[in-house]
Amino acid sequence: MELEWMARAYMADDPVPFVSMDKPDFSKEALDKDWPWKEWPYRATRNRRMRDGSLQAVEVDVHPHPLCQAVLEQLREAECVQSGDRCRPIFNERDIVFANNLVLDVTYDAILTHRELVQGGGRIERVLTRTGVVPESEDELVRVFPDVFKSPVTARRDVQAWLELKRHFPNSVTAQVVGGSRNPEVCD
Repeated sequence: MELEWMARAYMADDPVPFVSMDKPDFSKEALDKDWPWKEWPYRATRNRRMRDGSLQAVEVDVHPHPLCQAVLEQLREAECVQSGDRCRPIFNERDIVFANNLVLDVTYDAILTHRELVQGGGRIERVLTRTGVVPESEDELVRVFPDVFKSPVTARRDVQAWLELKRHFPNSVTAQVVGGSRNPEVCD
C-alpha cells in the first residue's frame, strides 16, 4: 500500500513495529471481528463545518494508524485546501467549488450534489432565485412552478425540509414564506 510505504519513512526510528492494515489479522483479540471494513479503505464519519453553525456528516476513507492518517490528510485534504487558497479569496471575492466528498478545513456555505450545482441549486433555491418567496402550499408550488416541482409529494418534502432548516437556523434562510396565496407576487 503506497500510503503506508510513505508513512514508514516517518516511523524509521519508532521502537514500536508498524503493523500494516492492508490485510489485518482478525484472529487477534485486539481487532473487532464485527468491524464492517476488513480491508483498506476503512470508512469513518467526519463533519463539515457550515456557515450557519451546523455540521454536515460525511463518510470518508481513513487509516486506523494515526501517522498514516496524518500523511493521508496531508496528501488529500491539504492539497484541496491549498488549491482553494491559490485564487486568493481573502483579497478578491471568489466563488469556490470543492467538487469532492472530503471534509476540508473550510467553512461551507452550501453542499450540493452535482445535479443541483448544474441546475442552479435545489428546487427551493431555484424558486427563491426567481421570486424571492416560497409558497407553503405544495399544490401552489406545482401550479406556479411546474418546471421545478413535478408532483405535490416532491413539493411537500422539499418545503418541509426547508422549513425545518429555517426553524433550526433562522438567520441562514432570508427569504419570505407565503402562506397559501393564489398570487405568487403577494407577500402577506
